[in-house]
Amino acid sequence: MTNIPLHATGHAWAKDSTLLRVDRERGIGWVATHYDGNLRVIQRVRGSDEEVHRATARWAQG
Repeated sequence: MTNIPLHATGHAWAKDSTLLRVDRERGIGWVATHYDGNLRVIQRVRGSDEEVHRATARWAQG
């Protein structure tokens, strides 16, 4: 499992083999998305940089 650094976009695999992704979307802000093994969205969080990175850190634990 790889962490996505604060103030950065990217993707990483969680311990449970789900996919985590952080993006910066114009007009929206930071978005974190958690996908299952079939690439269906499990959860999505929009908010500040810190909020979305906290969510991905939590999801990364599986």
